[in-house]
Amino acid sequence: MIKYLESLNNKQKEACIDTDGPSLIIAGAGSGKTKVLTSRIAYLINEKKVPASFILAITFTNKAAREMKERLYKVVGSDTNYVTCLTFHSFCARFLRNEIMILPNRKRSFQIIDDDETETMVKTAMIDLNYDIKLVKPSEIATSISSIKAKIKTFNDYDDYYREKLEAIMNKYNEELIANNLVDFDDLILLTMQILESHKDILDRYQNIYKYILVDEFQDTSNIQYDLISLLAGKDKNVFIVGDEDQSIYSFRGANVGNISKFMKDFPDFHKHILDENYRSTTNILDSANTLIKHNKKRIPKDLWTSKEGGEEVSLYYYDSDRAESRAVVSTIEKLVKTGNYKYSDCAILYRNNFLSRNFENELIQEKVPYKIYSGLSFYKRKEVKDMMAYLRLALNPDDFYSFKRVVNSPRRGIGDTTLLKISKFIDNKGYTLTEAIDSVELSKNTKETIINFKKMILDLRSSLNDSNIKEFFNLVYEKTGYKHYIEQIEDPDEQTQREENIKELFSAINEGELIGSTEEVLGDFLQNVSLLTDTDIESSNPDHVSLMTMHSAKGLEFKVVFAVCLEADIIPSPKQFDPLNEEEERRLLYVAMTRAKERLYLSCATSRFKFGAMNNTAPSKFIAEINIEPKTERDNVNRTFHSTKTNVGEVVKGEFDVGDKVVHDIYGKGVILGEIEGFYIVQFTSLNARKKIIVNHPFLKKDNE
Repeated sequence: MIKYLESLNNKQKEACIDTDGPSLIIAGAGSGKTKVLTSRIAYLINEKKVPASFILAITFTNKAAREMKERLYKVVGSDTNYVTCLTFHSFCARFLRNEIMILPNRKRSFQIIDDDETETMVKTAMIDLNYDIKLVKPSEIATSISSIKAKIKTFNDYDDYYREKLEAIMNKYNEELIANNLVDFDDLILLTMQILESHKDILDRYQNIYKYILVDEFQDTSNIQYDLISLLAGKDKNVFIVGDEDQSIYSFRGANVGNISKFMKDFPDFHKHILDENYRSTTNILDSANTLIKHNKKRIPKDLWTSKEGGEEVSLYYYDSDRAESRAVVSTIEKLVKTGNYKYSDCAILYRNNFLSRNFENELIQEKVPYKIYSGLSFYKRKEVKDMMAYLRLALNPDDFYSFKRVVNSPRRGIGDTTLLKISKFIDNKGYTLTEAIDSVELSKNTKETIINFKKMILDLRSSLNDSNIKEFFNLVYEKTGYKHYIEQIEDPDEQTQREENIKELFSAINEGELIGSTEEVLGDFLQNVSLLTDTDIESSNPDHVSLMTMHSAKGLEFKVVFAVCLEADIIPSPKQFDPLNEEEERRLLYVAMTRAKERLYLSCATSRFKFGAMNNTAPSKFIAEINIEPKTERDNVNRTFHSTKTNVGEVVKGEFDVGDKVVHDIYGKGVILGEIEGFYIVQFTSLNARKKIIVNHPFLKKDNE
């Protein structure tokens, strides 16, 4: 037996040595598809004596391409260097460097522009054509152009009025690309296809170069990517595609889950191999995942199985509130780590949307558990959140220069670094406050007027601070500063929605629990607590950390312990997904999250969630019923170490201090505990002659033993 085939199971071996003609490999989650791909390439080179230069392997990420090359080098040595292992776009960029001159007015020295540059050029084209960029956003046009170039849509998918404008703008935009020797990201594949389809001699040459083609993650291919593979493999048909319909979760990027079915029709002589042995998860985890995904109708049936019999039962918990859920998850992680069988890095918390990370971050910080956010900034470090907090700080203190410097040009007001430097010098050299420096600094007429108007706006907000409740004031700041309009003008609709959600979630964070005192006091308490929560010493570079990420970001990863959280009806499936096919993708998304778990899988939802400024009753996701396991309420959880957090019941997390206890705070000094409200102490600080709301068990708060 060939050494690199010895470690493969029978189905994996069959897929590796079945080298002639089209092959469809249905590779379930954790079934060792990368190992099969590299072993097949090694078999082609070592046993079939196929020259390495005849092999083209297509992956979806540069990381996956590097990993494949590294594995391959261990088996075939230096011949690995002659295997073409690239992403779709990298392959096409290489192709165009050699062949683009065949197209009119195209040069080999072309440069590739990014999405931001694309939108800028589209905007310029619209202005040149006298189209109102307020009537139709340049981002919408750029998205439509991308969809057409990627063969996701055609011009006929748009109404007559929009189509006419779109065609004119796209023509103008393409003219500018050519005139400036540029290509956009979509052009890489589109122009490659144009050359191959219109120049048979070039197509023949590349078909003769690449006799064997392998494509990883085929379920993620777009229409034009499918067409490219079909063209290149059209002669010898030695195309080996590896995919899994059950893991297709990127339709928003243009992926077409139907491409596997299309392949079966276009290559009717294909050989099918199903890799259904999972090497990652236990039986209990796989059984639950299989039960869920069987509700999808558009799939090739298969049942993943594993030799890892039994294992821990999949746990499903219903919690009284979102905060109860976050506390339970962190408490469970701590208990697992204390057993000595797990590290923090073995654990992952997966959620549908980025804004859902906040409660878990707060709890992890409070418990001093190291963590890291992946594919998304920490909630309080996201630009829009930091910007809004800077405006709120300015409303509390109009002379806060650092907050001023952050937002004076967000949204843009034409205030440059030179102006900021002049103001800074007045503050540093003459001892002026920010507002005094603004009045005194010498600037050009327009700049001076802009700065004065900005100062007046902040002072007006300051004067109205206690004339409204926290909700009214938050909305006033959002609108009067122009930040609401700024967010609404973001040209990418997905980015706009996400930033709006994060700002709403920021308001939820301020408005949580029982609010004590005036608007000014509530706001001051919140901003101070946030500054303590985001201590950089807590979110460290410690490699032993809990991973927080969206379910989309978790694809391709694995963890010993997975918490799939916030599984509620208005979160997953996404309320935006009304089409049954989109609902199937949302179900696949949860399936992907579940199959990241190796040993333990915890599913959870809350029966009430503080979302976008209000406590809302919530219902479990329909997917929970489909998994068909017995749920537990919060009170059924034998590991529960916290009290219910339903705000309308009045139960609270119990801290170590009692009413009347004397305490000392690292910043505020000495005080006395007046009470507890929803996870916070109410403390009367003698040094401040003021009350503050401090998170229970905060590390800065200690008992005063003097």
